[in-house]
Amino acid sequence: MKSKKYLVMIGALAAIGIVVLFGVVGVNLSRTIGDFAVESEKSEAETILANANVENESIVSVPVIFYDQKMDECVNEYDENLRGALKKRQFEWASCGYYYNEIENGLVDSELDEQYLPVAVGGNLVSNRGVEGANFVRWFSRVDGLTTSHVAEMKLKYDSDETSFNIDEQKFYPLDELAAKGETFIGDAINSDGHNHLFTMNLGIPIRVLANGEEEFTVTADDDTFVFVDKKLVLDMGGVHSATTGSFRITEDGEVYAGVSKEEPRYTGVNLERENGAVIRIFHADRNSSESVFKMKVKGMVLNLTEATLARAEAVVAYDPLNPGYVPPLGESSTVGPNLERIFAIAVSTQGMILGILAICIAVVISLVVRYLRRARNQEQ
Repeated sequence: MKSKKYLVMIGALAAIGIVVLFGVVGVNLSRTIGDFAVESEKSEAETILANANVENESIVSVPVIFYDQKMDECVNEYDENLRGALKKRQFEWASCGYYYNEIENGLVDSELDEQYLPVAVGGNLVSNRGVEGANFVRWFSRVDGLTTSHVAEMKLKYDSDETSFNIDEQKFYPLDELAAKGETFIGDAINSDGHNHLFTMNLGIPIRVLANGEEEFTVTADDDTFVFVDKKLVLDMGGVHSATTGSFRITEDGEVYAGVSKEEPRYTGVNLERENGAVIRIFHADRNSSESVFKMKVKGMVLNLTEATLARAEAVVAYDPLNPGYVPPLGESSTVGPNLERIFAIAVSTQGMILGILAICIAVVISLVVRYLRRARNQEQ
């Protein structure tokens, strides 16, 4: 009688084990199938970059144009006879003693012009610091006697943990490196600390839009920094100010939300379509000698890298700063996406492995209990 009782107990335990077994496997398999598309989307950028041989700490060189700027004359803001000269002042040493240390919104129009350059429209501070009309042309164009232009490369380091391309410069003096290579500048741009502080920068980063909710862009800089997506302004960080952070993200609907400092991200009115190309355009100015910081993170995005470039084991972004209207066709890029069949096969095989391990465990338990019952019955006899 006791043996039958134990057998009933074993049967009940085995039945419960089987139910639990299939329940666990069913829940996991259901989750795997239900989250399958989402998970594959999240890994899309990482998968594409891995298939393009972009590994951790790989360096991607982004073409950029720097403009060395002539220092404007220091004048006394309280001298009414020099108010005209004062308003024309744009690039100065901190020792000149007159600049607003804060964000000045509205210096440039919300859309780039036909040459893909910012257009000066005003500003919310009284003096406007010369950022208007013809005075602004010198910022991102070569003007004799005021600027010299220099085509160079911005080096971004890839971080595979974050799937991001980064530059982090607490002391950002890119023209110092060019000077060391023998390039000549406007003449008075070297400050007493030995660094070239007064310059502007025109940088473009072409991306393949994934619109999966994982794409983010962050920049920290002083001074003026304007970020456009294609021709639309998304981050307005104008003015002479200390290092300030702005960021934007692309939603799953392709909408661009942006914010500066701790403000709530807002919809910018920019809409991007999945599998289209776009260019992030960064215009930056360093206008005084107090500091020079530039940090940038391009996270969860696929930079538009050409297959020909990768074949030469060089990762240079396909962008021509001398022809900013050019966007490399997506057909030229590495378009290797995630292998969905392989991901699904791995998911199913994982569930099968779990099922097998649990089945073996139950079989072992049942075998031990049966052996125990047989031994007990033999002792009773």
